[in-house]
Amino acid sequence: MKDCDFESDTLTLVVRFGNGEVSQRLIQKRVLNLMIGQTFITGDEAGIRKFLDTKSQPAETFAPVHYGVVVVDYQSKRVSSMQGYCSLTRKLPEYFGLMYSDAEEVVAEERQRYQGLISDGCLSLRSIAGSRNGHDKALGVVGESYDALCISMREQMRKTDSRVCVVIDWHPMRVVEYNDTLDGSLYLKADLADDGFVFSDLDEACWDSWFNSKQMEEGPKPNQVSFGR
Repeated sequence: MKDCDFESDTLTLVVRFGNGEVSQRLIQKRVLNLMIGQTFITGDEAGIRKFLDTKSQPAETFAPVHYGVVVVDYQSKRVSSMQGYCSLTRKLPEYFGLMYSDAEEVVAEERQRYQGLISDGCLSLRSIAGSRNGHDKALGVVGESYDALCISMREQMRKTDSRVCVVIDWHPMRVVEYNDTLDGSLYLKADLADDGFVFSDLDEACWDSWFNSKQMEEGPKPNQVSFGR
């Protein structure tokens, strides 16, 4: 079975290391949250390889599958994300408030990753843009510990008018999020090609299949074309 027909809760993860080596993998959608940490942000190659070995499997093609694709490129210092599961740069209060009810080992892993982000000043609080001005507002940095962050977020959940999120700063990486649409898919593939990524014939066929599926989801459009060779 080709990767473009894989199980429905997966997506493609592609990593290009600083030396140009490209690793293309399949991950379960829930693994995306585990990427938010200093291992991927700082480009810890040994840590990334361990992550890929333990939490992913090889992908036959470099193309989106079911939930989409995420490309982490340490040459361009960019993370290109087109997937319909979670944000890599924002977390709502509910995310941290629910951690206390999760399995103990999940909490321990979350605590370790987010404590590192807190210590390095990578997290901040922002109010989510409302309808009046359309702009987010910085509210300052989070507390000094993961427990303090969770408690603060639980308090925010109790407020009916709360519109606060935690923002993750990936510097020196830059996260670019693409809409999970036909246009978003076309823009993403063009940007990847501009960055020097090369697609095999099988990759191209799977991208065309993805484009056609998005076109079917969105319905007929003027001057509609079909994709395929």
